[in-house]
Amino acid sequence: MLYLHRKIHNDLVEKAKSLLPISFGHEPDGKLGHAWATRVSYKKQKDKEGYHSAFLTAGLVNGIPAAIRMVLKEAPLDTQERIKKERYEQKKPKLADTAMVDSFLDENASVRLHWRRIGTGANPTSITATGNNGISYTFEKVPEFFKRLGVKDASNNPLGYESLDLNVRYLTACDLVLHQPRPTIFTSLTTESVVGGTQLTAAPGYQIPKDLQPRVTALEKFVAVTEEPISPRDVLYREFTDPPADLVHLSTVYALSPTNPESENPDASWKIFVKYNIHWNLVHASRVQTYNPPNRLTLFTALAAGVGDTLFNFILAQNNDWAAALANLVSSNRAYGKFFAV
Repeated sequence: MLYLHRKIHNDLVEKAKSLLPISFGHEPDGKLGHAWATRVSYKKQKDKEGYHSAFLTAGLVNGIPAAIRMVLKEAPLDTQERIKKERYEQKKPKLADTAMVDSFLDENASVRLHWRRIGTGANPTSITATGNNGISYTFEKVPEFFKRLGVKDASNNPLGYESLDLNVRYLTACDLVLHQPRPTIFTSLTTESVVGGTQLTAAPGYQIPKDLQPRVTALEKFVAVTEEPISPRDVLYREFTDPPADLVHLSTVYALSPTNPESENPDASWKIFVKYNIHWNLVHASRVQTYNPPNRLTLFTALAAGVGDTLFNFILAQNNDWAAALANLVSSNRAYGKFFAV
């Protein structure tokens, strides 16, 4: 048996990724692929430009099939029939054709793709000033696989001119993202005038979403949400935001143009590739297992009838330990979750 050092192994894997296709075949006979397997189709429209839609093999989160928000009249027939039956059984009025509804992946739901350009013709992701009044542009890199197929990195020319290449291929991409709603933490601050000063009470608690349905969306570019530390000022002024959902990047759909295409926008002549990050059904769990409110924190100040900015500025200036303790309490009880493959 041959044993390789992990660095050599990882280098070989990265090399293989650059040489091998990154698309998965679609089985036309109806066979199911892995969870989240994606098929893309192009829909023509009479009076305006057509668009691509993605259909995903049903994936489960905590045993619940993920859904896609769709306009009722554009939803699959299975979705329309299910909603019609549910409304009838619940004795609710019929929904308008333009109402937004949940269509489950196992009902053949689809999501419209929103493309970003990579390589030739792309917009910069950032612009930086350099010495001598210069400007530096940063672009998303073209994956090595597509470079081998003729796609070139975007030009860093400040005038925006691309190289004079007679054989141009364009590349666009769209990210498919899973949203899993989850509880969020908040802090209720109350002040009370007492003998000799003011008492401030901080009562952290949780907002539990009524809707825990996992949903798939299409984003031009997925940006991972990081758990930023909370400062005392953020808590006192309620300026911190606790994301209401955990996200996982399922896949990236690429559209590659033919050489010298008639249009720079993806159409039926462009070839579709899918790079998967997730192949499995998922379990989602919050790091906070019980949503009992954390203990309250109370502070007495000698500031008479202190309210609003005056009180908070006083606390930050004179009682940083208490404010820091409150920030740590909120941070340690945030309900960020993780996804596990099953």
